This record gives sequence, C-alpha cells and structure tokens, in this order.
Amino acid sequence: MTATTDQFKHKGHHTYSRHHCVGPPPPTPKVGDVYFDASASKYWMFTDDAGWAKVAKRQVKGKSFRSGAGVPAATLEAPKVGDVHFDTVAKVYYIFYGNSGWKRAVDGENATELPLQRHPKYQNEICFVEGKWIHRRTLRGHLKAAGVRRRSPSVELVSPPPSKRARVVSPPPLPPTIEAPSLNVPPNANDFAVWVRSLRERWHTSPATLSQVQFEKGLRIFNALEQKGGDARRLTLDHPSGEACTLLGKPDRAGPPPTMSMLMVDLWCSNGDANTSDSITNLTEVNVRPAEVYQQQHDFLSGKPLLPGARLLVAFDIPATKDGMLRSQYGTGPFVAGKDAIISASSTTLAFPSTITYPHMDGVGCGMHIVHWAGQKLWLFWPPTESNLYKMRRTRTSVIDISGACELIQSLDGLEVAWFGEDDMAECAFILAPNTIHCCLTFTESSHYGASVRSVRFMPGVAELFRIDAEWMETVLWGMAIDDEEKGKIVEKFVEQMGYWIDLARVLPEGSPMQSNILSFIQRSWARVKCMAISFDVDGPDF
Repeated sequence: MTATTDQFKHKGHHTYSRHHCVGPPPPTPKVGDVYFDASASKYWMFTDDAGWAKVAKRQVKGKSFRSGAGVPAATLEAPKVGDVHFDTVAKVYYIFYGNSGWKRAVDGENATELPLQRHPKYQNEICFVEGKWIHRRTLRGHLKAAGVRRRSPSVELVSPPPSKRARVVSPPPLPPTIEAPSLNVPPNANDFAVWVRSLRERWHTSPATLSQVQFEKGLRIFNALEQKGGDARRLTLDHPSGEACTLLGKPDRAGPPPTMSMLMVDLWCSNGDANTSDSITNLTEVNVRPAEVYQQQHDFLSGKPLLPGARLLVAFDIPATKDGMLRSQYGTGPFVAGKDAIISASSTTLAFPSTITYPHMDGVGCGMHIVHWAGQKLWLFWPPTESNLYKMRRTRTSVIDISGACELIQSLDGLEVAWFGEDDMAECAFILAPNTIHCCLTFTESSHYGASVRSVRFMPGVAELFRIDAEWMETVLWGMAIDDEEKGKIVEKFVEQMGYWIDLARVLPEGSPMQSNILSFIQRSWARVKCMAISFDVDGPDF
C-alpha cells in the first residue's frame, strides 16, 4: 500500500493531518529547533502548533541552529500536536505530542475499537475515536451510532467496562515466588547493579503489575539504573548524607502515628483543592473529586487491573488539618520557623501502586522537609549542579515521556537513591536541598508528609540557583516558541519564590550580613527578569 495523507477538522481547533503508510512515523524536529535560510536570510523555528514557522532574529538569540539554502526540509509536512499516523501493517495509530515526538496510542486502539484517549494539548475536551478527534459533547452520539450503549462521559473517560469498550490487559506473569531480600541490606552492598536487580524482582511481585503500561515503564527505569553503573550513592541510615538528600531517620513526632484515616479526613476536607495529576500522562487533572480518589484506592486494594485509557490518579499537596495529619504533630528539625527558616503549611501526597514521577524540580530556591510514613517507594535524587540544571531545561516548558525520563536518569550526574518502607526507613524524615532533581517509583500504596523550606542553612548556594534561573529566562525563555501566557506563568512563579526569600530576610536581625546577602541576590535576580515581568504583566516582589 502506498503512503496516503488526508485531513480532518475538529470544530474550534486545528485541521489535523492523518498519514497512512507502512511502519511507524519518521523522526521529527524538536520544538524550539532553529533553521537559517541563508539564501533569504530568514530564520525558521519548529513550533508546537504550526510546525516550521518564520521567526524574528531576536527570537533565536542564544540558540544554535542549522543553515542551508531554501526553507527547512518538510516545511509543509511538519506535524502539529494532535496529528495522527496510522501504520497500515501493524494496524496501530500514533499521535504527535510536540516536543515528546510521536507516541503510540493506547493498547487496543485500532480502526474497529472505540478507546478514549485524551488530546495531548486539550486533554478531556476532545477524545481520539476511530482515528480522529471528537469533542466530548458529541461523544455519546458517535458511540450510539457505532452501536455502543450510551453511558455518562465521565464513566467513559475513567473506567470503561471491558465487555463493551476495551480489552483488559492481563498483568505480566510473575517470576517464581522468592523470599525478597531487605532492600536496605542488598546481597552485595558494593554492587549497585545487584541491588537494582533486587528492586526489579520486588517490582515484579508488587501491586504495580496491576497497571501494564506503568509496570513496563518501571522496567525501563530499572534498566536505565542498571546501565548507570557504580557512580550512584545509596543512602541508608548508616550513610545518610548526600549532596541532594540527607536522611534524618526517625522523625520528631509528638502525637500519635499517622494513619490512612487521618489522610482521608484531609482529602475530604480539601474538597477537590488538592493538586491531582495522572501518572500515566504526567499531566495535571482538574476538578478531581475525593470520591474518585477513594474509588481508585478501592480498586487497587481489590486487585483490579487498571484498564487501558484509565487514569492513575496521584493526589499532591493535600492540606493537613487539625483533625487529620496535624494530629501527629511532626517537627521540622533542624529548621526553626521564624528564626532561621520560613516553613510553608504542611501537606501530604498519596500515591497508588505503579505511580511514577519523572525527574523534576520544585520551585527555585525551595528546599523540602519530608516524612515518609506509609508504603514502599524508591526515590532517586540528583544535586542541582549547573550541568544538571542545563540538562533539565526541556522539562521546564514541555512534558517528557518515559524515553526522556530514562535519558535523564542516565545522563544526570551525582545520582543518590533511597528505599523507603522497610525496617528503620518505614517512618523516616529527610531533607531535600533546594532545586534537588528527584524521581519516584511507588511499589505499594504510599504516602509522605512535608513542607517547603527556605532557610539560611541553604545559603550561599541558593543565590547561585537564582542566578542560573534568571539567566535562563533572560537568554533562552524570552525567545522560545511557546505561548506568552506560559512564559508569564514561569516568570510569575520565579517572582513568587523571590518573595519567600524576602520574607525570610525580614525575620533575620536587621542589618545582619545574612539579611544583606539575601536581599542582594534577590535584587540582582529581579534586575535580570524585570523587563520580562513588565512584558507579561507580572508584579514585582515587595522589597
């Protein structure tokens, strides 16, 4: 069969291209790639929505680029986010995700089935059905015409019954039952690869197998860790200190041990205000009700496999209340609020088996005091060196996939790892230095409690972190081919982080050297981003 291309429109959005040919889609440029047409002295940039587009010279300041005579190759054929590719031999669809490239559609998606995959940009608003995008409001009519019994859109998008819509993917076969070794005392403490293999065995026998797609992602991460080799540092209570993370051991707790019922009280009181994401797509989910989180918890406890196309919810930043997690009265030592530190309100994260968070950072200059108190989880940490921060730039403006995550795991320097959930690490406090890059794999339902910290203990390193971030915004972000609204949000968050450090300066002795140092690096940072802030209508810090 020869290659063919057609187009289809979705009301209110772009015209999408649909390619039919043998094999998967070819490699594509990355968003932000620059090409210089020497014959016409014009710059082109590869963008999220329009493919190759002409841009002004100022927009490519600081970027490397290829050059040649004429427009860039495949100018008209360059894909847009949401374009579709159909492999006529394998009978599978691929969807273009912008900077993440082409991704194969969910298992079972072909020309005769009706899975519901969300759009990479517009999310729940439109769904992928039978090779094209359909608006959620018209979904019922389409399914009825196709002979599928009508159901509520929310049920269709979350947990479709296997008998009507989707093939249940059985979890992979388990290896022979073994007595798993304690992961805090590996068979060979000097052999990191042996320890990683023991983790992989635990992954095979954990509830993570209930999600086929997440289980396979986890195996890819273990492969990346094994290839990483012996330069990793394994943190234990016997060797608790690293550049990125420091284990504190048994936390200072004046109240009763935390329980899942305490956390459920907090989740219910949050009334949907807790930040929630889908671990499968690594995208934020909005308007998630506590009942949906409870339902997913029940499904995992019942051993129910996660269906193709369903979400894997992760509840972040569940505010702690006096009737919930605050009853445990965890301390935040060695930090003293109002004296040498500013400490945010405490909150809790609840993650279900097979949850994976890719390498990421919290706000610039933001350290963390965390208590792991439930479940089994592997944490990976990297220090925020300038080289590592450079490698993390692409995560600032785009969502990476599992391939991108594994690339980072192998390329980032200074890996530190910690296994929580057993022995003395079952309830364990630890500190993350500001801008620590971290990644997590959840083996069983797990939870950690914590707070953001800005402290004089993190000086003078924080001043350098602000300098690097301000320089990136000034020289790179300003010219990137992303929406101004997105740029404005990044600048606004940066200014917000400056405000926390100004608050810390105010609690220090007036005129003290530390107060002067903090205000000085904040003023330098503001001077570098002030023009951007004005352009994007972002208010400056309150000095």
